[in-house]
Amino acid sequence: MSDLISREALYEQIALMRKDLGQSILRVRLGSEKQIKYSNQLDVIDEIKSMVKDEPTVEAKEVVHGEWIVGSKPRCSVCRKPALREYDREAWLSYVPSDFCPHCGADMRKKV
Repeated sequence: MSDLISREALYEQIALMRKDLGQSILRVRLGSEKQIKYSNQLDVIDEIKSMVKDEPTVEAKEVVHGEWIVGSKPRCSVCRKPALREYDREAWLSYVPSDFCPHCGADMRKKV
């Protein structure tokens, strides 16, 4: 699975880099090698920002982790609702804690 990042946070970092580089350009002589180098770096930063803008987006949701609170009825630590019970054609059997809470969707596979 790919890592997801915040586009807005990346834009903020790019803006800070651009600002620092812009201030560096103001401190060097116009037409000097350093000024040309800094200008080229600004172009690269602008290209990177454009590439980030053109990348596809996904609708992501933060994963909420929980755990089953053990008792007569195992309950979700996030929503406090009980695990589902197993049914055997004739009677309800015991509660069956699963990998995900059936009520709120909390991921129970990792310890909190």
